[in-house]
Amino acid sequence: MLPTQGRLLPSHGWQAFPVQGPHNLRLRLSLLSLGLPGAVPWSPGLVAMCSAAAARRRAMATAARARDVDESRTTRKAGDANGKTPQELTNLRFSQMLLAVPRAVYLYANVFAVWWDYRRTRTRAEKRRLALGLPRKAPAGSDEPQEVEQMWEAAHRRNAPKVRRTVDRLRGFWVKVGQYLSSRPDVVPTAYIESLAGLQDGVAATSWQNVVCTLNEEFGPKWAASLELEREPLAAASIAQVHRGWLRDDLRTPVAVKVQHRGVDVQMKLDLNNFSVLLDLLRRFDPDQDWRPVASEWTSAVRSELDFKKEAQNLREVAGNMKRTGVKVIVPEPVEGWIAQRAMLMDFCEGQAARDAAELQALGVDRQVFLERVCQAFAAQIHEDGFFNADPHPGNVHVSTNTLQNGGDPNVPVLLDYGLTKRFEPPMRLAFARLMHASHVSDPDGLERALEDMGFIFEREPLEDLANMRRLFTAVPKSEVAAQRMDRKRELEKQSKEAEKAGSTTRRRRPVEAWPTELVFFLRVTGLLKGLASSLDVPIDYMSVMAKVARQTLRESVPAEKQDVRDETLSPSHASSSLQRRVEGVLDKLQKCGQIRGMQVSVAHADGRLLASACSGELGSADPRPVKPESLFCVFSAGKAPCAAAVLRMAESRKLRLNAPVAQYWTEFGQRGKESCTVEEVLRHRAGLADVLPSSPSLEKLLDLQAMEQMVAEASPKTPPGQTFSYHYLTFGWILAGLVRRVADRDFETVLRELIIEPLGLTDEMMLGVPEELLSRPGLLASLEVAQSLPRSSAGPAIPLLSPALFNMRKIRSACVPAANMHCSARALARFYAGLAPGANGSSALLGAEMLKDLKSLGNYEAVPSNTASDQYDSNPSAEYGLGMKVFRFSDKDGRQIEGIGHGGLGGSIGLALPTLGLGIAVTTNSLDMNGMAPKEVLAAVFDELNVSPPSDLQPQGVKVLQAA
Repeated sequence: MLPTQGRLLPSHGWQAFPVQGPHNLRLRLSLLSLGLPGAVPWSPGLVAMCSAAAARRRAMATAARARDVDESRTTRKAGDANGKTPQELTNLRFSQMLLAVPRAVYLYANVFAVWWDYRRTRTRAEKRRLALGLPRKAPAGSDEPQEVEQMWEAAHRRNAPKVRRTVDRLRGFWVKVGQYLSSRPDVVPTAYIESLAGLQDGVAATSWQNVVCTLNEEFGPKWAASLELEREPLAAASIAQVHRGWLRDDLRTPVAVKVQHRGVDVQMKLDLNNFSVLLDLLRRFDPDQDWRPVASEWTSAVRSELDFKKEAQNLREVAGNMKRTGVKVIVPEPVEGWIAQRAMLMDFCEGQAARDAAELQALGVDRQVFLERVCQAFAAQIHEDGFFNADPHPGNVHVSTNTLQNGGDPNVPVLLDYGLTKRFEPPMRLAFARLMHASHVSDPDGLERALEDMGFIFEREPLEDLANMRRLFTAVPKSEVAAQRMDRKRELEKQSKEAEKAGSTTRRRRPVEAWPTELVFFLRVTGLLKGLASSLDVPIDYMSVMAKVARQTLRESVPAEKQDVRDETLSPSHASSSLQRRVEGVLDKLQKCGQIRGMQVSVAHADGRLLASACSGELGSADPRPVKPESLFCVFSAGKAPCAAAVLRMAESRKLRLNAPVAQYWTEFGQRGKESCTVEEVLRHRAGLADVLPSSPSLEKLLDLQAMEQMVAEASPKTPPGQTFSYHYLTFGWILAGLVRRVADRDFETVLRELIIEPLGLTDEMMLGVPEELLSRPGLLASLEVAQSLPRSSAGPAIPLLSPALFNMRKIRSACVPAANMHCSARALARFYAGLAPGANGSSALLGAEMLKDLKSLGNYEAVPSNTASDQYDSNPSAEYGLGMKVFRFSDKDGRQIEGIGHGGLGGSIGLALPTLGLGIAVTTNSLDMNGMAPKEVLAAVFDELNVSPPSDLQPQGVKVLQAA
């Protein structure tokens, strides 16, 4: 039997208590954010556990004695700074050893008591669920009955005061733990928030006698002749307390006097040793949970925090960095001549702790502006300087109340306590910048690269990792926490039901094999920001604020010689033409007014000449390298036209007939009502299969072309084939790929290359599936940016290919998705369309006269506009469909109609042919906007130079971008 808080507990063997289920999820998240495991393992017997802990402590004591011998020798040679003799040091160390045992016993006993209470609560909750006819354990995402919820709430209410009492007694390291937990109302139960809130600056203070003793030892007994000091401290924290004081030669200007608690260095070392013992026990019982590097990193950092001379250096550096970056915050600077290892003087910054929304409102503080500045400050420290406060909590974030210091601005933050800091080496600083930027722009590839650069080794699920990071970096105001948790529960329940319906089970990912210890300190900062946003009830997008600085850091990492963003032309043959100058002028204006990131424009003639070609801007928001004529853009559905042209060429060579059923060439397709569906109906988007998608659409499945061919072959049409037009945004390509594979007995990419790309000489600048050697070529691929006007799939993240930003992924770029991931340059796309312009004999470089005529016709189908959900992915929904391409009605200056053909892509890229004029026109862009305003501005200039009037859906709508600029 072991005594635990006044009662006896049996020393039976216990199983590991996993922190699972909807009630303990918040606790698990809190532990993980601290760098602690999400489960508390215990040995088969408490005695065995204590034995292992004792063995661990003995090993540490042996190592400590060895260090002490070295330190003692050094002390005897150099003399002890505090005047202690070797015998006094020996006595001190002996007293420290005596202190270690009861401290450790008290810690383990209280940890066990709390664990035992929660274990009993879980048992009672499971029994109650069974009595109510429910499963023993609540399914992920489900709500608990009210009486079960009350059981857990009662457990929180019982144990929160126990935890507070334990922290108050042990102090030291455990105060830091309590401070962190109290700053996270978004994940920690309310009972713990209320109980631990006072730890932010309400730790019991050191006696005045101890303060005087420390000041005597650090500054000498005559310090009182130069310094006047208030006896009552302003605040006390885990390591030190702060008094208001005045230097006697300037009694009008107060200073802050920070004095370290006596013996806190011993306490912190003991606590970290106990922390290491617990983590070592965890590793012994679960080798996958080796968190010892956390303890090692934290131990090193805490030792530095105990030296105020280092903190003074930190304050100078951070204050200088904040002034350089222009962030409006106040960081106190140390007073020269008053800096010692355990005491120091610094600027006194009057302010109010930023913990209560009502208090800030009474001070006239704009919480949104205030918190944005806090975020900007930490963003600059982490991503720009790579040197930041690694142990922040709300008690160290104040709002300035001194008008002389804040310049009359009531929203200026004061950032205190830079004892525990972290410095990123340049590669790690870039890795964390890439992590934040990739999370913000939903770039799984960038996130994966960031994790690799950090040293993560684990089984990756890019989309899941991205979702987790975005959730981690999203702040939730206190007023929205409950709703957010409910939404998350519903999401988990939906995923569980979908998995059950698909007959699959959730696969458990392998644990992390290696991860960067720097992540612990980074998460402390993001935890602070999330906690402040929640407690102050501010709906701030702190991820955007930090990502802005991270993006600039990534841009600056590109060598200056590669950042030349001057417009480039293709050849001197058109450099002086009016059309060329007009296009360059429009691009320049769009670039200056921030309407484009990167863009290419080309106008090609059927004889091969380029009448105009220009490019402007950058490859991406985080990649300042210039867009060049050969840069490759993902043009989405603008690539449907070359795919359709390949099928039309096969029809001309009589390898297939447009009016024949698809099932004539592809037997499996002829089922479930599709037996009569013709090739022509597929090209005209009348197959009735517009919204057919897999029931459980993983990214791997969607990128498996043959699997998607099989899926559409087995699908049932929503409407009878031929009856209704509905834009087949993805299935268009899968059906054509399956058809071509059966007719040509070759894969679709090969046929497209042989029939379209190679005959026009476009091999290097047009492709379905980017080869590995091009994926790795620096400065070639443009990165897509998603504007808010792009559609949001009702299917949500379950349909990865409906999220345009994911097309930056190497996995998607290299795959063959015929309807959506054509990569090309504008000059290649313009030359393709010029290849559809007829010559003197009526035939073009690609198609004969009769097929060109059919291409522009509506056939026997009436031009009934679509009105389905798939229209949201159609960039020109009002245009009529010919054979795989859209038909646009232009007019010349005399009012005569000119037919054009072409196809737009999601976000603005577009290709067009004006056969009568023998021209092909193309615009590619990486700044995606569903309205395509910037590309339409460029097209308007081109059409004006050509003296033609475009149809309404190719004209800029409303106020033109350039006029507004």
